Amino acid sequence: VLLKVPGRVGQAGVYGCGCWAANLSCNSPAVACSTSGAGEDLIKCMLARSFADAVAHEGAPDEAVRRLLQDVAATRPGGVQAG
Repeated sequence: VLLKVPGRVGQAGVYGCGCWAANLSCNSPAVACSTSGAGEDLIKCMLARSFADAVAHEGAPDEAVRRLLQDVAATRPGGVQAG
């Protein structure tokens, strides 16, 4: 792959980090998420799965992503870097 660092996997090949989809129950919405950016950071926090879980339990995507990113920024030095 052009410009790929040898040996680097990135988030796309790690389940729950690059993409995630779930339909937890009949009473909650189905949620799908795909990420792009700094793969190493996204792998550390399993961002796709964490976001889908937050949306499924909170319902409002904008509030779920805001809270999730605040939590990640608070618990990880440097937070998640925008790609």
